[in-house]
Amino acid sequence: MAALTGRIIVGGPPNSGKSTFSESFARALRQLGIDAYAEDLDLASPTLEFIRGTKGWTQRQGSKEWTPQLAERAAAMFEEASTKHTVVIGDAPGRI
Repeated sequence: MAALTGRIIVGGPPNSGKSTFSESFARALRQLGIDAYAEDLDLASPTLEFIRGTKGWTQRQGSKEWTPQLAERAAAMFEEASTKHTVVIGDAPGRI
């Protein structure tokens, strides 16, 4: 059986469940023994730390302003995570 590897970007409208799906999918893959990680690519309004319980709702609120600099930083984070994990699920901003 071939090993599962890859990078996945989850996109969609704001507040459509992208972050919840990304984290749930990564957890399900880990339960199957696959090294999977969900990377929060919405640096203007990060959500995964809130879902994981590492930050509260008020800490989640970001600048809400997406910039080219944030896009470049998110791309670098996604690439870096891809060197550390077999499967990386990128939780994209709702306004891509």
